[in-house]
Amino acid sequence: MRIIRNAPEEQAERSFSVEGIGEIIERVKEQGDRAIFEYTERFDGIKLSSIAVEKTKIERARVDDRLEIALKEAKKRLELFSSKQMEFMKGFSLEISEGVETCQRVEPIERIGIYVPGGKAPLFSTLLMCAVPAKIAGVKEIAICTPPIVKEEVLYTAKLCGVDEIYSAGGAHAIAALAFGTESIRRVDKIFGPGNRYVTAAKKEVFGHVGIDMLAGPSEVLIIASENSDVEAIALDLIAQAEHGSDSIATLITDSEDLAKRVSEEVEKKLNAFEWAREAIEKNGRIMLVEGKERAIELANRIAPEHLELMDERIDERELKSFGSLFIGSPVAFGDYCAGINHVLPTNGSARFSSALSVKDFLRASNVLKVKDEGKKQMDCAKVMAEYEGMRAHAASIEHSNFGSS
Repeated sequence: MRIIRNAPEEQAERSFSVEGIGEIIERVKEQGDRAIFEYTERFDGIKLSSIAVEKTKIERARVDDRLEIALKEAKKRLELFSSKQMEFMKGFSLEISEGVETCQRVEPIERIGIYVPGGKAPLFSTLLMCAVPAKIAGVKEIAICTPPIVKEEVLYTAKLCGVDEIYSAGGAHAIAALAFGTESIRRVDKIFGPGNRYVTAAKKEVFGHVGIDMLAGPSEVLIIASENSDVEAIALDLIAQAEHGSDSIATLITDSEDLAKRVSEEVEKKLNAFEWAREAIEKNGRIMLVEGKERAIELANRIAPEHLELMDERIDERELKSFGSLFIGSPVAFGDYCAGINHVLPTNGSARFSSALSVKDFLRASNVLKVKDEGKKQMDCAKVMAEYEGMRAHAASIEHSNFGSS
């Protein structure tokens, strides 16, 4: 791996736009199922006779015993974590002053879509991470789009999570179908789940017509380590992140030159057994050699990585402020699968202002204002503000409510 003294001050800009995505979305809007069939044959090389996966096929889905036990345990832990999050997402009623009551009403989103990537492997873990908190939040309808042909593991996970609406469609045209609907797929209110750059560009394009969870860029890990850290563990965790794809970003920050050299050598040695991760390591693997732990903390907070691993015992975890998920004493892979936390996380520095996927993303908070006659006198401040903003009709409506109808 490349060893960089100190580090670049800013991350490289990454674009979420892809040429041709707008045309795909427009065709799906206009032609519906016909466009899905054509794009599926063109991009996946598969000629479908139906987009919807039959419920009987989902009900019959089976996986081997080891995976079944693992999935059920992961689901149980994720349900526990998500249920705890619901405690902070309750509605309330508050009397601001006599006769003026303000309320927050929290309701689940009615219908969502989950994109489950196919790629090199069926990411049924992503389905779990999206469907479980959706169910805990109370979402009634969940539609899944995933590239054809749908893998048995995806079908079984959908059954385990109580989801029975699955469509054989992947890529940008699947996102368009979820956003605008076709003859087979009813439109959703919000789309969840990561995907490749075409999927991400399509989510960006349809945002506003529907909600989206986030614009997820390439997967990232940043490890902060000291001279006494486990070299083999660091190397394996960097390579594990590179396994996601050729654009994945794997970074080590340390103030130990000796550790930097040993990790670089260990990564190179281990890549012989994980050759498919080599391209990402060579393109985006880096070791940042810094002066002191304070600089390591500063850089980590500025980069705001998707996954942050702390392997430096000198650093207090509370000094680290910006990350999707923080791992202490655990590899990222445990959190990715079955620790209970969610693995759908902000990338590309967006952890500075956004959060890991949680039940709140499946809920919507609405405001309610109730004013009784004795509270109408409280409207005077609004009338004054409206007058000073030049909103004369606003002021007139307030005056009428305050005086004319009492």
